[in-house]
Amino acid sequence: MTSYRTPEKSTKNGTCPGAPKQKYRKISEDLILDEERHKIEKEFGKTNFEICIPSSELDEVLTHEKDVIISHSFGCYCWNNFRKTEYYHMRSNVPITKRDVIKKLIELDFNTFCNHSFLEDIFMKTPCQIGLYFGS
Repeated sequence: MTSYRTPEKSTKNGTCPGAPKQKYRKISEDLILDEERHKIEKEFGKTNFEICIPSSELDEVLTHEKDVIISHSFGCYCWNNFRKTEYYHMRSNVPITKRDVIKKLIELDFNTFCNHSFLEDIFMKTPCQIGLYFGS
């Protein structure tokens, strides 16, 4: 049986989940993070949101369903719960990965229009619904 989870939260020091551990000197950490960011920017180009998911997780299969819904709740203080959840349909003949979801968001010109523009996690909410977690 597939288990579903809640999204990861950003760490206390403001880094994205999956960022390198604090075992390197500051200069080494900055170089590693710069390389990771450059790799993601090179692949996806300019987006309306920052992608904080490590490139090593982008090919993680989320579902084998052909038709899924991507949902995003705007339940943050920026919108004061006035903006309703948005839903987007996604169809694929191959297993859907986090990379595929990001490409779909870019294709849709997705924008949160608030302070929470750092895509920190993509997760399965239900067997056919993909959730997004944006932080600030």
